[in-house]
Amino acid sequence: MSKPDDKHPSRTEGAESSGKDLGPVDYLKAARAQLRIGNNDQAYRILLQAAVDYPDNALILSYYGCLQALVDGRYQSGIAACKKAIAVFQAPDKYSVGVIYPILYLNLGRACLAAGRKKDAVEAFTKGGLEGKALEAATEGCPVNQDWRPISEYYLGLQLRQRSSSSASTAAAR
Repeated sequence: MSKPDDKHPSRTEGAESSGKDLGPVDYLKAARAQLRIGNNDQAYRILLQAAVDYPDNALILSYYGCLQALVDGRYQSGIAACKKAIAVFQAPDKYSVGVIYPILYLNLGRACLAAGRKKDAVEAFTKGGLEGKALEAATEGCPVNQDWRPISEYYLGLQLRQRSSSSASTAAAR
């Protein structure tokens, strides 16, 4: 397999897959890996494809919108994607509410900061229960490459719960 160049990046670094073979967590992990090494453009391209494959996934929309504002300078559409993510998110349980909503509001706040809308950013951080981030935004701003860990932990937990409930259902049916 040839190495991707800047004009034709792979969907995810090291992923030998295409299309919906990659799940939302795969895209998020790949984008996170790119952000960790400072490759924000590649992370944005990964999330762009993820948004095409999973247009109603709240986490993908949220991170895509955030990077759309931060990396591509498309502030209005980035903020709109973050707001759509909040609107489409349906929490399956209380744990999800406590983990995902703060992430969605964090990304909305970051997109607002990128657009120079500090007041809206502080409001988003506050709504997400991120008072520390609100204070930071009011004084200096928030970095892009932080707070990705809860996503992969959330998806792993959700996948494990789904597997264990489907295993229990199968065992009960026998």
